[in-house]
Amino acid sequence: MELQVCAGFANRLRATVSGICAGEAIGVPVKISWPREAVFGATFTDLFQLPSGGAVSFDDAVLQGAKMCLSEADWDGRSGLRLKSYGCFYRKDPKRWLEYLRSLKPRAEFVPQLPPNTVGVHIRRTDNARSIKDSPTEAFFRAMDAYNAATIFFLATDSPVEKAAVLARYPGRVMVLPTECYHRDLLKGIQDAFREFLGLANCSEILGSAGSSFSEMAAAYGNKALRIIKPTV
Repeated sequence: MELQVCAGFANRLRATVSGICAGEAIGVPVKISWPREAVFGATFTDLFQLPSGGAVSFDDAVLQGAKMCLSEADWDGRSGLRLKSYGCFYRKDPKRWLEYLRSLKPRAEFVPQLPPNTVGVHIRRTDNARSIKDSPTEAFFRAMDAYNAATIFFLATDSPVEKAAVLARYPGRVMVLPTECYHRDLLKGIQDAFREFLGLANCSEILGSAGSSFSEMAAAYGNKALRIIKPTV
């Protein structure tokens, strides 16, 4: 089976794990492609270690004539398929799906070291209208204010404005990683975002943004509790 994943990072992760599980279900090897695109400037091996074993392989080829497969309704279970996806199209065994997700090993240089019990905060902005509307900055502040004064937060955000606001409100209590690039069409931008993803996954819990698959997948990957921040918090 051949699968080309597309769109953003979290979407690619969902499609990748779905493809691995689908291939296992029908008993065929899976070749997964992570090509660089205008919205995502990295291949699989730019971020992850290659998995051991021969059932799953990765490259960066663009598949011609691939069928879009976004949900279980699109999956027809035939071997030899050429698919394209950014969705969770095969998750018949949720436990197995999560096992495969967590088996994907990042390259060691991207894994940040955080103090124990750090609380993750993911404030999604830029083009995500739902996150901006349903998870406003003031709601994050109210949620963070509820923690005791000794709590350390790890902040992940695609907005330098939000980063500055959080750092100013909680001086000495917020960990951030150096961000050289916010452009997701460039490799450096993806690598910076990947470090933040791994940071969130290594926190004790995550305060996340509504409508953000990045928040959701970081919690799933790290097996951490996720609380979506809303105006009523």
